[in-house]
Amino acid sequence: MVRAILSLSALILVSSLCAPAWALELGDDAPPIAADKWLKGDPVDLAAGKGKHVYILEFWATWCGPCRESIPDLTRLQRQHKDKGLVVIGMTSGDENVEVAERFVKRMGDRMAYTVAYESKKTRPTADAYMKPFKVVGIPHAFIIDRQGKLVWQGHPMLGMDAVIERVLEGESDTKKLQEVGKTAMAAKVKVFEERQEALDAYFELVGEADRLEDSKKAGEKLLRLFGDDLGMHVQLADGILNNDDVKTQDVELALAAATRANELSEGIDTSVLTLYALAQFTSGQVDKAVETQKKVVELLEGEKELLRAAHKALARYEAARKKS
Repeated sequence: MVRAILSLSALILVSSLCAPAWALELGDDAPPIAADKWLKGDPVDLAAGKGKHVYILEFWATWCGPCRESIPDLTRLQRQHKDKGLVVIGMTSGDENVEVAERFVKRMGDRMAYTVAYESKKTRPTADAYMKPFKVVGIPHAFIIDRQGKLVWQGHPMLGMDAVIERVLEGESDTKKLQEVGKTAMAAKVKVFEERQEALDAYFELVGEADRLEDSKKAGEKLLRLFGDDLGMHVQLADGILNNDDVKTQDVELALAAATRANELSEGIDTSVLTLYALAQFTSGQVDKAVETQKKVVELLEGEKELLRAAHKALARYEAARKKS
């Protein structure tokens, strides 16, 4: 896959690991937040915020596809509930160095409209303080801290957190009630995910046979409508069509449509989505556009040596094809 997308089972597993291995439990005072550097917004002192703020603390990394998908939701929540005292904090503890994180945050600009902090992946004092007690190993993962400084919820930020944060902002602090709110909201999201995944699986079963283009086009049109604003599903569809050797009926127009929608949803700045978009353009015969899109990938990956090698390789391929045409 071009983009690392967590499976549904992995999301549920990470979100439901609630048996503490260390002393910290839901309802306890939240550990202080220590950062090597605050990349955006003011430094956060939980003690100073007691009585005033509710916090979402999310752990993420620039290389994590699902983390990038959660950024628009976190930005929306921060803007929607700022006047109610919500403070969203994104803490990256998984990047190689602070420069990588700084470039990413700068590139995101107002699309990442909340506080962002960095801590070294070698020390990880904040990540370990929050995540190890709950045996959390995957990211993104979020924690909610209420106005009394208590840790009241933990889970995947895109599986039920919206409903929970609204209750916490209203004053609810009963951790059992909040876990139930989260579970109910997550179940609704899981149902939608399962419907979309079943439709996607059925599509790839169909195109696993040769000469099914007419049928696949009808199924593909339904998929695009069904997926709506789900970035991950559009990426899976485009990537599966373009990079899956088991696909015998390849609908490159559908791949381009899905990749185009994914690029729109990621606002044209996600390098993994742009890479897929360039490939879709190239495969559909839009070589000039593929070159320009891939040039943008190279530009955005400035300073990231390993990723740049693959980006330059793809660009050279597209430019060579353009010269021959």
